[in-house]
Amino acid sequence: MTGKSADRARILLLCVAATFPLGETSAREEAATDPSQPVWTFYGDAKISKTAAERSPGGAMMRASIDRAGANIWDSAGYASLTRKISKGERVTLGFFARSGTPGASARINAIVGSASPPYPHALFAEVQLDDVERFYCIDAISPVDLARGDGRVTIHLAGGQQIVDLGAFLVTANPDLAESTQLPCEKMLSGN
Repeated sequence: MTGKSADRARILLLCVAATFPLGETSAREEAATDPSQPVWTFYGDAKISKTAAERSPGGAMMRASIDRAGANIWDSAGYASLTRKISKGERVTLGFFARSGTPGASARINAIVGSASPPYPHALFAEVQLDDVERFYCIDAISPVDLARGDGRVTIHLAGGQQIVDLGAFLVTANPDLAESTQLPCEKMLSGN
């Protein structure tokens, strides 16, 4: 995203993140990714382009076109770094705009918040079937591991088949208060791990 589109996306995510102060250490939901930089980095054989997305912040998503299934679903992915540590026992929520980029078809992805280092333990994992409706997905899990600051990242595995996946702005949050549910504006809530 660039220009006015990127500014609108950042403003929306900053408004969402404003409901929970960044860096606060009380028992409240905190952003674990930078809401001012909801940008995916990609690796693998995916062909990346920008596509219009009416409901997504900035009016656009990044389109990852996968020509054939990888030997592993993680052979192509989008990812971004976490900005805070995740503690074992915290409620972790990943919220992201997504859809299948093929009208009438679904797309299969893995959504992960985990370590960038082997053996790649994860705080949150879910297999997700995307339909062709643009929406804000949320995945919620209780982290079974600690992720050190600087080692964690959010990853979307894309190589589950020949498919097109559109990914938009995202936010990862962490909350040590397990009784509180996320404050993210979830349209479709899924359970992880």
